[in-house]
Amino acid sequence: MTFEIKTIDPALFAELYTAKVTKELDRFIYPTRNWIQDVGQRRWAIDSGRKSCLIRVHMGDRMHSHDSYALVWNNQAVLISQLEYCRYVIVHASEDLQGRMDEAMEMMREALRIGGMRLDGTTDPKSMWAIPHAEFVDQ
Repeated sequence: MTFEIKTIDPALFAELYTAKVTKELDRFIYPTRNWIQDVGQRRWAIDSGRKSCLIRVHMGDRMHSHDSYALVWNNQAVLISQLEYCRYVIVHASEDLQGRMDEAMEMMREALRIGGMRLDGTTDPKSMWAIPHAEFVDQ
């Protein structure tokens, strides 16, 4: 399967973004309750075959005030924040994903390439919202 850009399905969101994931990301994402309430009005990159999604999130600290995203996959999460155009830093990764980070980063690259910075399907290379190749750097 591959990622598709769609309006978030609240029922599928609830299935993927479990209480475990919510608790794990709660200390990073602000304000969790408010952004979950408007979930049906937002878009995401979803890969139903791998039961994974990439969603835009709002980070709680000013150091990560750029666009931030959470990859949710197999009841685990990776939280990334944009440093500059096409460059991201991993803010948090579930313990169980530590051995699969290459695969997780490839999934995030794919989702951002297909969805663009706003996860709206922007892929035109001339657009400032397109992400042709996401790079993950250490901070």
